[in-house]
Amino acid sequence: MILLLQKNGWPDRLVSESYEGPVPDGHIAFDSFAAMDEWKAAHPELMPQPSAPPEPVPDEVPMWALKEVCLLAGHAHAIDVALGMLPEPQQAIARNRWDNKDTISRGSPHIVAMQQLLSWDNAYVDGLFKSASKL
Repeated sequence: MILLLQKNGWPDRLVSESYEGPVPDGHIAFDSFAAMDEWKAAHPELMPQPSAPPEPVPDEVPMWALKEVCLLAGHAHAIDVALGMLPEPQQAIARNRWDNKDTISRGSPHIVAMQQLLSWDNAYVDGLFKSASKL
């Protein structure tokens, strides 16, 4: 008997080509590979669907959109405090860019610095950029 692990009701990985005994929970067994192919053909609704590719992170977004996303997420005060923690002249430069730039890139040194100051991980900042790109 052929024994396979099941994933969401679908044969997933071969465990043994010569299994004997009761079929353990989470497994499925067939008398042959041909029988497995017939079973798969009879149960197409159980076939795993390919997952959608992850949404790409935009390289650049409009500054107004990123500010709006941050404002809606309740980060306006924290960002102001983080900018205030930078030493001069970096603080003045960062405030000028935050206030006056038309766009901002995901890899900009100012985003990286703000991310570190606010203890945001990459996935969180990526999410902010994805949200900003949809506005």
